[in-house]
Amino acid sequence: MFPHTRMAVAAAALAVAVVSAFAEPAPQSSDRVTAGGSLAWFFSRDLDLLGNLRADLPFAVSGARSFFVSVEALTAIERAQSDFTFTVREVDDTFEAGCRWRRPSGNVLSVFAGRRGKELVDAPGAPFAAYLGAGLESPGFRASSSSTPFDWRLGASAVLSRRDVEAELLLRSEVRWLHRGRSFSVGADARLEAAMARPDARQGPARGAGIAADIEAGPRLDVTLAGDRRVAFFAHYLDARHPLGIRSSGILVGFDYAEGPLRESPPRPEPPDVAGRVAAGAGGGRSAGQLEIRVASPPFAGTVRAVLDVEANVLTGRDTDELYYLYHLGIERQRGGRLVGIYAYHRSNHQLAHFNDTITSMNVLEAGIETSQFDRSAGQEAGPRFGVVDFKARAGAVIQSTGSAARNWNVRGGVRWSLPRGVGCRAVPLVRVDAEEGQVSRRAFSAGIAFPSGTEVRAERRRDDQYFGRDKSAWLVVAGRSF
Repeated sequence: MFPHTRMAVAAAALAVAVVSAFAEPAPQSSDRVTAGGSLAWFFSRDLDLLGNLRADLPFAVSGARSFFVSVEALTAIERAQSDFTFTVREVDDTFEAGCRWRRPSGNVLSVFAGRRGKELVDAPGAPFAAYLGAGLESPGFRASSSSTPFDWRLGASAVLSRRDVEAELLLRSEVRWLHRGRSFSVGADARLEAAMARPDARQGPARGAGIAADIEAGPRLDVTLAGDRRVAFFAHYLDARHPLGIRSSGILVGFDYAEGPLRESPPRPEPPDVAGRVAAGAGGGRSAGQLEIRVASPPFAGTVRAVLDVEANVLTGRDTDELYYLYHLGIERQRGGRLVGIYAYHRSNHQLAHFNDTITSMNVLEAGIETSQFDRSAGQEAGPRFGVVDFKARAGAVIQSTGSAARNWNVRGGVRWSLPRGVGCRAVPLVRVDAEEGQVSRRAFSAGIAFPSGTEVRAERRRDDQYFGRDKSAWLVVAGRSF
């Protein structure tokens, strides 16, 4: 199955990342990388949990103008079973790329092309809408903290192509009001996302037309953390009727974590922190996407901290599309330039837009060691004469699995060699190998270049015996941005 829109999205992401990698950051630019995630318990008749991952990556070209890539994924979970195998109903994803201008008033004007889709998990169905639009937002809307009590954004988009959805125009608006105190703020926010369809002449002027919308609103409590980070606790009512939304209603109670600015050369995130990666690729008639968010707690007992890493991956195929999640939750201690820890590792595999009654998953209790820069961009430091070698190694016992392998152990790791830069060159060549063996057999080999902005472009071959499709391997050209 080769959705042309997905291939166009992957190609657009590659082009934006490559062009923006060579753009020098504007010294006075106020554009910032923003990233975060949320988890909410959903009190409704058909869903239990909603998980959100998002990242907005600007590439400044002047003090008032920047290119951007924005990615968001919402996972709707019907229930979480006792063995930590999730019954995921759908994944709603949004991808946008465009340009923003900061106006003299401080408000930000944007034009963008995007795709919003709904991918049913382990069931047939994948409606989507591709669109071209424009928007306007207040100066502090995307910052995790703002100096003004009221922030907002508005947007409108014309649908260019669609599948299994009636929509000609997409509208969105969001408002946020906060009364700020010394260490926390209280207030409320509201969100509206609507799809408008034209009348169907075959059914008469009053039939076939209308507006279907998601409406969400309620109170929130924001706690501002050091480094322009914040955690928000909220209780919202959600009435979801948008054709590309979850189409359910109920009460949401949860928390949201976000980080504002990009640090150009961090040695390691100073906790509490949010870091991660957004990537897209294409090759051999297939396309791939990745969104990863890593959260580190404040240190305790000296240099010990709690870490959470959530990674969502999509890979299209001829016979089915793959969706797999990797979760890591653990405790680690930094010793010099290395991290030593104990982790709970979970992986679950699903099919997108295809019927599937077998979800493969596993849970592993593991210990590991890694260099502190392994999961960070390789292009932020020049390195010594012969480059820098970073590594990661973990091994553990399988405590639950639905796979066919009889092994009760699992090991995984990787090595990345960042070669030295050439004279006058901003890019760092790199080679990387990742492997996993035991309950899962997985390999990935890649070679490419990394830039100081955190952008990487590489050629990659991956193979994974957990894929549902007949083709267990893929050759891809991948562009990614670490933040």
